[in-house]
Amino acid sequence: MRRKLVILAVILAILPALWLIGRPLLVNIAVGQIKSAFPGYDVSIGNAGLRNANTVAITGIDIKKGDTLRYRIKQVEIRFSPLSLFTRIIPEITVKGGSLEFNSPGKKLRDIIEYPALKPGKAFAVRSLVMTGMTVVLNTADWKLNADASGNMTIGKTIVYDANIEAGGIDLALLPKGLNAEGRVEMKGIMGGAIMLRGEQAKITDIKGDFSTVSPGGSLVITDKEILKRLADNTKQPLSLIEDSFGNYDFTKGTLGISRNEDSILLHVILEGVKGKRDVTVALHGF
Repeated sequence: MRRKLVILAVILAILPALWLIGRPLLVNIAVGQIKSAFPGYDVSIGNAGLRNANTVAITGIDIKKGDTLRYRIKQVEIRFSPLSLFTRIIPEITVKGGSLEFNSPGKKLRDIIEYPALKPGKAFAVRSLVMTGMTVVLNTADWKLNADASGNMTIGKTIVYDANIEAGGIDLALLPKGLNAEGRVEMKGIMGGAIMLRGEQAKITDIKGDFSTVSPGGSLVITDKEILKRLADNTKQPLSLIEDSFGNYDFTKGTLGISRNEDSILLHVILEGVKGKRDVTVALHGF
């Protein structure tokens, strides 16, 4: 028993010394982790150093891949513990200010989006990654969007996220493209609101959103016979009535609710106009 106490005392005595020696090394490790997570990208770091006894601060991060993808971060604070070098666990990372930019007008967002390449056995696990003051800029074939975003992630073998996004000035003309309904559905108008996303990697486990249109409203035209027939079946109304209702509908007010039901994402659309009210729920499967 006495021997075990002596060994414990020795360990406790040398830990502070190891921590003091290892702190400068953690700065280099942090910068190396950022660069190695983005192979094939141009990565530049403005400045990196110790903020205090257990925090590394990195500023002026610029990560880009040609003119398509660019991630700019004003400041990252990485909080270590005295055991981080041994456990390879980081208690918390805070990202303050920056932008995530996706620019490829000829391609859809899902075709260009990429995730950091975490190397098994070498990367540190992150218990909490908090992002504030971020801007998401989308300029792709299916989305044009400028939104404010914040969120929390856990990074281990996979990336688990909980994000909140607020967006204004969403062009409804692009919504059919994002839903793979281009040429079958046409929309005009501007919408804004907020959405909450939870998921792991590309899989969405929970989603909730509320959006509303801005004055003076817009229009909805559904030309696809299959969609019109499905609406008629779901609402149990005559196809001729559905065609008249959605063939060319102008609305002055509209809301969009987004939720999840098992493996489907539900879009609940309510539109109001001179021709009356339209209340439709669309299920997107495979999520």
